[in-house]
Amino acid sequence: MSIISRCPVAGETDLQQIADLVKTCEVDGLLDEDKSIADLKWIVTTSSVRSRRLWKDSNGHLRGFGQLWIPEPDKRLDGYLWFYVDPQDALQNSFTDGIIPLETEILDWAENRLREIGNKSGLSIHLHTKTRAEALIRISTLERHNFSLERTFLTLVKSDLETLPTPEFPSGFNVRSVEAPRDNQAWVDLYNESFIDHWDHHDLTLSSFQDWQQNPNYQPEFDLVAVAPDGTFAALCQSSLQTALPHSSKTGWIRWLGTRRGFRRMGLGRSILLAAMERLYAAGATSIKLGVDADSATGATRLYDAMGFRPVQSWLSYVKTVTT
Repeated sequence: MSIISRCPVAGETDLQQIADLVKTCEVDGLLDEDKSIADLKWIVTTSSVRSRRLWKDSNGHLRGFGQLWIPEPDKRLDGYLWFYVDPQDALQNSFTDGIIPLETEILDWAENRLREIGNKSGLSIHLHTKTRAEALIRISTLERHNFSLERTFLTLVKSDLETLPTPEFPSGFNVRSVEAPRDNQAWVDLYNESFIDHWDHHDLTLSSFQDWQQNPNYQPEFDLVAVAPDGTFAALCQSSLQTALPHSSKTGWIRWLGTRRGFRRMGLGRSILLAAMERLYAAGATSIKLGVDADSATGATRLYDAMGFRPVQSWLSYVKTVTT
């Protein structure tokens, strides 16, 4: 396999090639612990991604794809690499002496790009990427390039939706859908105060939330907030209903579930999750999935276990400190 072209994403033809490559690599339609193939076009075109690169062969066929998302830096500069390599190339290059594996080239590209961006910042630089727990060749490649395991995430599923408990909110609280654009800043503030205690949290900006709302799978009717008696947004549960996953009919996805500081231990998280699940089920969902940090300090895994969610996939997050 000879790579003769390294280029940015240019148009619909490239997007289709990326989709075909991803479908080849992810036969169950999962892209990570809480994203699916239905999110692909938005992921590849979202303006929040700093860099994208394609690797093509002499016939113009896509052999590899990488993109680097870099949130606004705070105390350090983090880059998050999402990449795919044709499975045949990954197998062949892993065992062929004298050939630079395409995965190696993509990792080097991401590291160099992140270094270029962070060189003048004076901040420490960290490159992150995720992989399935059973992807042994990918894991071996990452460890060979001095990446280390930092966290484990789980995709959970619940299929028995016919007898969901009725949500019970504290007196004076109500639940409703987000109304854009008037609620946008309040939602961003709620998100940041809800997830500030989470591992690897980066504050969400208003522009990033507006970017999320451009995702074709963003469905405002499933973007719920619990409102306190004084009008404060106290908890959130953002979800969506998807029909594009292989071998499935309608799958509900819980994107974000969080409770603001000062409103915790009141049962709001469980209640707003149930409210979201009720809406998804009423809309035709036959199962509901979500992603969770396996080591969450907020008790999320215990909540999901108590509600009947079960793990179907493990994901490993790896990190490398980039030297300048």
